Amino acid sequence: MTLNTITIDIMGALQNLIATQLSNVQAPQPSAYPTSISPTGGQPFAMTVFGSGEGWQKGAGYSQGAYVYRVLVFLDPTAQSDIPAHVVDGANIYQQFMNVFILSSNTPLFNPGAYQATIQSGPDGPHISGSGPSPTLRFGGTDWYGFELAVPVRWQGPQL
Repeated sequence: MTLNTITIDIMGALQNLIATQLSNVQAPQPSAYPTSISPTGGQPFAMTVFGSGEGWQKGAGYSQGAYVYRVLVFLDPTAQSDIPAHVVDGANIYQQFMNVFILSSNTPLFNPGAYQATIQSGPDGPHISGSGPSPTLRFGGTDWYGFELAVPVRWQGPQL
């Protein structure tokens, strides 16, 4: 783990958190993201991508950053027109994801040696937010019913 890989390391840690906490969700590591998806056995598919943020020097020899990672959750293609099931299932899985990211034991993503990354979810500062389930996601040319969560993460580590 270095400053050159911190972004992808955080994406992987968020995917690992999803995979270990929500066994009913497909959450591969970023290096294994597919070019097409399907709701295998009714399992939603989650994919973490890098969002906006900022980085700065934190004293001599250290860097720090605060970025928002976007967790995209695909439930079903919108061609499946069972809207009532989408509403109920979408609300349930949305709350399950929120619970994973606001659980205090999940707040530290990693702390190996000199590097650390922490989900920011306290009363002061950024919060985990989301769009709520809707038919607005697109993957591989297909419209999907799902949602997006914004997960703020703060990291720090030695400069290169």
